Amino acid sequence: MTGGDTFCYLQIAAADGPTRHLVVVLDGKYPLYDVSVRIVDLAQFEATQAVGALMGTTLSVGNLSPKLARLVGQITLPDADQARYNVFIMARNDPVTELLRLRRVNGEWKIAMRVQKDDGETGPVILKEQVDPAYPLNNAGQVDW
Repeated sequence: MTGGDTFCYLQIAAADGPTRHLVVVLDGKYPLYDVSVRIVDLAQFEATQAVGALMGTTLSVGNLSPKLARLVGQITLPDADQARYNVFIMARNDPVTELLRLRRVNGEWKIAMRVQKDDGETGPVILKEQVDPAYPLNNAGQVDW
C-alpha cells in the first residue's frame, strides 16, 4: 500500500543547449503514492546563504506506477564547469535523498548520481549509484559527493 522498498530518483535527460528535461524514474515493483521532489542548488545556497535557496524548487509528481518514468519539468544548467544538487524525494513509504553532481568535460556534461536513505541507526544506505565513465574523480578515485 505504501510502496515497500520501491523508490524513485530524478534524472537529467540529455538535450541540446543548457536546458534539460527532468525525469522521475521509479525503481522497484510497487507503485509509489504522493511523490514530491525538492531540488536544492548547492552553489546557489552557498552563494546567498538564503533560506529560500535552501528550500529549493519543489515539484509535485503524484502517483507513479511500476516501470514508469515521468517528465516533471526542466532545468537550465549553469554557465559553469560544475553543478551540484541535492534532491529530496518524499513518498508515502520512505523519503530518499539523491546527490546529483554534474561536471563539464570537453564541453559535455557528465553526471554522477547517488540515491540513499537514512536507516536511522547506522546512517545512509546507498540504494542506487550511477557515474558516467568520463566523470572526473578525486585523487582517491572517488566522486566528491
